[in-house]
Amino acid sequence: MIMKTSFYTYQKAYDDKLLMYNCRTDSLIVLNKDLCLLWNQYKDDKLEQLENVHPSLFKCLVEKKFIVDSELVEPVDFLEELRHSDETDEEFTIYVNPTLNCNLRCWYCYEKHRPQSQMHNDVKDAILHLVEQKVQNPTLKRIGLSFFGGEPLLEFKSIVMPLVTEVSKFCKQHGKLLNVSFTSNCSLLSEDMVQQLNNVQLTEPIAWQITIDGNRSVHDQVRKTASGKGSYDKILNGIRLLVANNMKVLVRFNYQNSNVLSFLDVIEDFKSIPEQYAKNLSFHFQRIWQDKDSPFDMEESETNPQKVEKAFLDAGFTFSTKDYKPQRCYADSKNSIVVNYNGLIYNCTAQDFVEDESEGKLMPDGEIKTNAKYALRMQKRYDNKTCINCNIFPICFGGCSQKQMNRPNQDMCIKGWDTDKKEKAIQQRIRSLSDLYV
Repeated sequence: MIMKTSFYTYQKAYDDKLLMYNCRTDSLIVLNKDLCLLWNQYKDDKLEQLENVHPSLFKCLVEKKFIVDSELVEPVDFLEELRHSDETDEEFTIYVNPTLNCNLRCWYCYEKHRPQSQMHNDVKDAILHLVEQKVQNPTLKRIGLSFFGGEPLLEFKSIVMPLVTEVSKFCKQHGKLLNVSFTSNCSLLSEDMVQQLNNVQLTEPIAWQITIDGNRSVHDQVRKTASGKGSYDKILNGIRLLVANNMKVLVRFNYQNSNVLSFLDVIEDFKSIPEQYAKNLSFHFQRIWQDKDSPFDMEESETNPQKVEKAFLDAGFTFSTKDYKPQRCYADSKNSIVVNYNGLIYNCTAQDFVEDESEGKLMPDGEIKTNAKYALRMQKRYDNKTCINCNIFPICFGGCSQKQMNRPNQDMCIKGWDTDKKEKAIQQRIRSLSDLYV
């Protein structure tokens, strides 16, 4: 079999070594000086001969797809892999908006607060009918139940707990796994809520994504209640309560260029958490999108988040910036749905939930009726040839499908990245996999 270097393989020499990263398999290896010599000797037109010279190296390169069959059309092959993943019915995730109301007033929120937007029992029952149908599919292995909003804890008693309780019963009856998660500001969390969730006795830890906007001073200027009070201490206490009850918490640092270094102060506020509970914590950065065009020193805008990340790692915490982690957008999959409080359905949570943007409706009997907008989303997943034929597509996926929906008809890079920015995306991923700062 004649071999070739994979289209998705990135190579960079440093010192007397060679770093190799494969965007498709998310694999990273470093070749020492002797292996570099071998690679340079055989890489161009006689890769298959490397098997006889160094069998273990050849096996590693093949298994991790650094080298592939020369006849393989990799973009086509990867696209087929994506199609299979997007069409699978082994998992089904329901994102639930119990309300679009919120107890905080964050200036950058893209959603409009709707005080009279509580989910009614008929929509809650429709969700239960949907789950009841899904768990009867013998192929299904896992149900995901994720609460979003608005602030979902505003409707904890009326919607959240009834859904968690009943969906758990369905999954146990049919031998399906259940993942429960929340995207919440956590300021309304109480010990009683945590105890109620624990009483359901789920087999997997509940996962939370909770946002902090800087140190106490900075955060309380941004994350205010309707009455103008800060929320930092309430959120911090809620996080401590969750991890102490063995729930998983991803703390998202919403940052701007002007306040990123204030997160260094946050380290002290988490040091009091006992080590056995701190393992339930992880952190990552999310830049506030309105800040992306603000004037700022380019070097500092890249290095300051790295300083904070390193400080957290040095303090023993888990820190993972998700921007470049290979992860297919859930909105591209047929096995997920967003159910708004009023029964309208969407595929993306990063939007204002207005009727014109809906992609269908959940019917009282649990049937999902989609519309033309949903059909357009499904079509747009695979029709951008610029993305599909890009060597970093497996770690970028062409941006989110929401942007694909709004793009012009011509093929283009949604993010507008040139070669340098693509290389930086690869290097960002390499840093998240290792201590190598290439």
